[in-house]
Amino acid sequence: MTASDPYPDLPLIDPHVLEDLASQLESTTPALTFAQDFVLAWPGRCVRLSESVAGRDLAAAMDAVLSLKIASTMVGAAKLARLALDLEGEIRGDQLGDAKETLVLIRECGDRTAAQLEQVQAVEG
Repeated sequence: MTASDPYPDLPLIDPHVLEDLASQLESTTPALTFAQDFVLAWPGRCVRLSESVAGRDLAAAMDAVLSLKIASTMVGAAKLARLALDLEGEIRGDQLGDAKETLVLIRECGDRTAAQLEQVQAVEG
């Protein structure tokens, strides 16, 4: 991420999360499919989140940020999940001015996360 990365110690992707999922399912295919689905959904998630915050639609913003937080956690995107948690707090506190800065960090992190997941798929798939 950029020099403004508030969580430099968190990885973009924790590989153990997908490894654990593959182990539980006794196959790497579902884990890789889940990662691929995350990558494909990222642009839409980002737009939905940005538009709901810009439009000051707190209900839609909360729905979008919770979706991002949960999906990020499930795929092992530790840094993105943490940024989503920060944004959730800003939305809950009706601090949408602060949310705009967090959205920039989320956009950058999400793009890098999706790129890293695509690399994982290329190696594993």
